[in-house]
Amino acid sequence: MISTVADLKTWADALATGTLLSPALQAERLRFRRFAQWPLSYGLGILEGYGFLGHSGGIFGYSSWMLYDPDTRATLVMMTNRASTEGGTVNPILDGILRLLFPGRLPDIPGPDVVAPDSATPVATPTS
Repeated sequence: MISTVADLKTWADALATGTLLSPALQAERLRFRRFAQWPLSYGLGILEGYGFLGHSGGIFGYSSWMLYDPDTRATLVMMTNRASTEGGTVNPILDGILRLLFPGRLPDIPGPDVVAPDSATPVATPTS
């Protein structure tokens, strides 16, 4: 499939708002079930996390995210090339952009220089 950033923005808006569906079908799609290991939920072809609605995608050589924020009606689409078959290379970029655009929305995640709290070694505190 071939898409542009503009195509994915249009799709992300329609996916999150349900403009192409009946209200009943959109309500069914938004019946989310929480993933046990992540702070994310999944509905019928749509992901919810930290108040954002959207989906990711990727194949060999390609990684993407499209997210919609119902509170601000902002849409964020990110696409990048990737060289491996594992992991989404756009994920850390997305994390950084979301933290810049929506401060305080995502939880702080300790970086590699942070040691567990029960450690006797003092560590640097991550900053936002």
